[in-house]
Amino acid sequence: MLKKLIRRVFVLSTVFSLTVSPVLAQSELGTALKRHYRLRAVACNACHLKGENDADDDDASHKSRDALTEFGKVAAKLVKGKRVTERLDEVAEAERDDKKKVQEAIEAEFVAALKKLDELKTPDGKTWSDAVRAGEVEGIKPRN
Repeated sequence: MLKKLIRRVFVLSTVFSLTVSPVLAQSELGTALKRHYRLRAVACNACHLKGENDADDDDASHKSRDALTEFGKVAAKLVKGKRVTERLDEVAEAERDDKKKVQEAIEAEFVAALKKLDELKTPDGKTWSDAVRAGEVEGIKPRN
């Protein structure tokens, strides 16, 4: 009986994990990041530390958000107030044209933020642009 229950839970969790869609903000921003720097791949951990809460964030609405990497903190400051996730959530079920317009606007805003980020320095003194292109930001794989 216990084995059947365990099997059912396993099957259901597997099915559920395959049907859950990816976080829209990562997809949209990851695409813009890949295009801007001509990258091979961008993972969530480029900006987010896995499995940790953002303990230094005073805003109670963000207490469950992942903690950010140094790269993520700089990028977040540059898009602060843009409501990226909220805007994508609002159009998630919208018609294709409306959704595409919002996605394109968000990508354009993020590329503008990345251009500002290009000039900023990492804690090591390099520009973020150089660090990204050199593959020194975890979760980012440049084209070699």
